[in-house]
Amino acid sequence: MAEFKLIDALESFQALEVKIASVLMYAGLRVPQYRAMKLLDRFGRLTVSELAGRMNVTRATSSALVAELLRLDFTGKEENHQDRRSFYVSLTSLGQERIIVAENSLKVLEAGISRALSDEAIRALEELHSYLSPKSGNR
Repeated sequence: MAEFKLIDALESFQALEVKIASVLMYAGLRVPQYRAMKLLDRFGRLTVSELAGRMNVTRATSSALVAELLRLDFTGKEENHQDRRSFYVSLTSLGQERIIVAENSLKVLEAGISRALSDEAIRALEELHSYLSPKSGNR
């Protein structure tokens, strides 16, 4: 039976993260900004607390990230009529455009990786992703 080399995998994933960060940098985004904006793109609008929960970060981290995205005009804020202490955050048209640029850049990276790997390697990585996914219950 083959043995999974955890530290080797971690180093490879870190190298992949650096590649992703570089691609996003050319799109004018950092990884946390992209993650937050993708969630806003998916859900339409979220409070800072909801965003923190979905990103698995603290509310303070989410708040700082939202402040940054507001300053860059990638997001806008709307009143929360149920709770006056919070507000909703949603993507602006500039934010939506930036997501499109980032996704197109990431597709180029994905295509390059897909060409470099065998079908078997891709299936193994998909299986690993499925195993590690929060939805799988294996965590």
